[in-house]
Amino acid sequence: MKSYKYQDLQNFFSKSNESYLKLTFQEIESIIGFKLPESAYKYEAYWYPSETHTICKSWTENGWKVISVKIGEYIEFQNTELNFDSKIVQYKIEVYLSEDLIDDMITEATKLGACKIGDYDHIASYYEIKGCWRPLENSQPFTGEKNIVNYGSEYKLELRCEEKNVKSVLKRIREIHPYEEALVNVIRLENHLFE
Repeated sequence: MKSYKYQDLQNFFSKSNESYLKLTFQEIESIIGFKLPESAYKYEAYWYPSETHTICKSWTENGWKVISVKIGEYIEFQNTELNFDSKIVQYKIEVYLSEDLIDDMITEATKLGACKIGDYDHIASYYEIKGCWRPLENSQPFTGEKNIVNYGSEYKLELRCEEKNVKSVLKRIREIHPYEEALVNVIRLENHLFE
């Protein structure tokens, strides 16, 4: 008799030499041999370690972590003990800013681990765009007049960043960005699913 309810799932992770796995709920149920509890289909928290979520031991004790949950559909896992660059989840960070800030922003982001692909760093794209904005009464606009729609040009800077560095890069971007409300987008890339 098995001492651990999810022993078959634990064995599955222990035998995998991949750095990334995407398992559907049905695939997980096929491995464990029974249906997952209703909470697994309702709550993302079910898939993250806690005293009551014993299923998580199946992967955490084998050096894996959950990197994404699509409730009722699939779970994405990353092997933290392997370092295959092609499988590491990356994000694109978009920053809207004035041209004079571009070099500093790229340099600071590179120091924190962004803007790197293989043996290259300081990798970024930027291009001029046009936009509009209306500073409201309580705002302190970097440029433009309050209570009217302003039009102008600025630059859009695009950086690539590994998941583990995103928070520190965002923090630094906001520290050096002069706008009262810096427009920054973080977009998850799916390249690792096809490499």
